Amino acid sequence: MGVPSTARKPHFWRLFRFYAKGNNKIKTTPTLKHNLFKSYAHLHFLVFIFGFTGILGKLISLSAESLVFYRLALTVPALWVVMKMMGISLQVSKRQFRQYIWAGCLLGIHWICFFGAIKASNVSVALSCLATSSMFASLLEPLHQRRKIEWLDVVISTVVFLILAYILGLEMSFWLGAVLGVGAAFFGAWVNVLNKKFITESHAVTISFYELFGALIPVVVFLGFSTGGFLEFPTPRTWGESGGFWADLGRSDWFWLMILAWVCTTYPFVAYVNLLKRLSAFTVTFAINFEPIYSIVFAFLIFGESERMRPEFYIGVAIIFVLILFYPKIKNKINNKYSTRPERAKCE
Repeated sequence: MGVPSTARKPHFWRLFRFYAKGNNKIKTTPTLKHNLFKSYAHLHFLVFIFGFTGILGKLISLSAESLVFYRLALTVPALWVVMKMMGISLQVSKRQFRQYIWAGCLLGIHWICFFGAIKASNVSVALSCLATSSMFASLLEPLHQRRKIEWLDVVISTVVFLILAYILGLEMSFWLGAVLGVGAAFFGAWVNVLNKKFITESHAVTISFYELFGALIPVVVFLGFSTGGFLEFPTPRTWGESGGFWADLGRSDWFWLMILAWVCTTYPFVAYVNLLKRLSAFTVTFAINFEPIYSIVFAFLIFGESERMRPEFYIGVAIIFVLILFYPKIKNKINNKYSTRPERAKCE
């Protein structure tokens, strides 16, 4: 007796439904499947764009703190224009303003560490270190929400960290980039934990506007104290010298900066907010994990030999992302097993 065709759903479609809907048991129709596919494809397109961030960080000749300053200087006004066009209010309470500015300071440090890691090593090392963000999130989120730390999160994150430590130990010449990359992962995870609380209080674009504005604070501090920092920072006195403001940077730097600010920051963020109306936060978090993969591939294709690493590096990174890929499914099965255990005991 044959198995009904409805029971023969391919494995890839079951995985797609799981990641596209998170843990929701929603009955899909052909139209819903089509819309989910379009939204999911759009999400991966945004992650594809985010993958160019590390590439642009290497192409732009500025130091990390100067690069972040220009990125913010171009992004904040653009986001303000978008907010006006979308009719989104900037009004927040004093408490919210202080919280968003604090989160922005952490975001600024995250970006400085991230681009600093690229300058000190290469794109592959910097992006692979971001895999440790899950370990920091698994520790920071329970502490922030005052709940019990889940042992499975800690175990998986520790395994990821140990694999990363091993493969980076093979490339000791990149130790500074690795340290800055792990620092970027820590501050990035901290910002995400804070935003999880903020998103219930204000519009996501409003929160991001204040956070991007607050990110300027640590950037300006770093510019002031870093060696030669203000030498790259065009002051009013130098705008009229040697061709003025535009002469402080080459044309290619300005072009890549505008791509970084408007194409790889402003547009993806606004599109990301719209996608949250149709996709779960679980789906978005899962997809963002593919950003380092895209960046490492792009870096190898564009920069070639300078991005070439030992085979063990790529094997280790592949293992890490396989863990990331299947971790949500494993965790969901374990949670279902423990949630149904009391019922089984009662039936017995």
